[in-house]
Amino acid sequence: METKNSLMNLAMSRELRAEKSAHPGLTVQEIAKQTGVPVGTLNRVFAKDASQVRDINVTVIAALAKVFDMTPAELVQRAERRAKRMAARMSVESSTTNVIDFEQRRLRGEEDTAADDFDPGADAPED
Repeated sequence: METKNSLMNLAMSRELRAEKSAHPGLTVQEIAKQTGVPVGTLNRVFAKDASQVRDINVTVIAALAKVFDMTPAELVQRAERRAKRMAARMSVESSTTNVIDFEQRRLRGEEDTAADDFDPGADAPED
């Protein structure tokens, strides 16, 4: 897997986690029941640890978008914007190790990424 794709998967995972957090009463088990996506797959999709994030299948993205009352295109666009913000902060090289190292540093508190995880103007329509 290339770094660019790894970054997009990580951004998609973060975006999906943010959507899940916006629905506090919704459990992984309930999402699995609604979508037919196995709990193990969902746990990897919602993983905080970048080393656990795998390629996220387009059918999983579509199913989760429906649960979160959005279109798959909206979800992908949000993830693309997040990936651009993440890429701007890190120098992307040809190895996926950089993405995983970056995420592990973030989890240890070595990177201040609060602004990247929440940008209230990111989803505002452009004039």
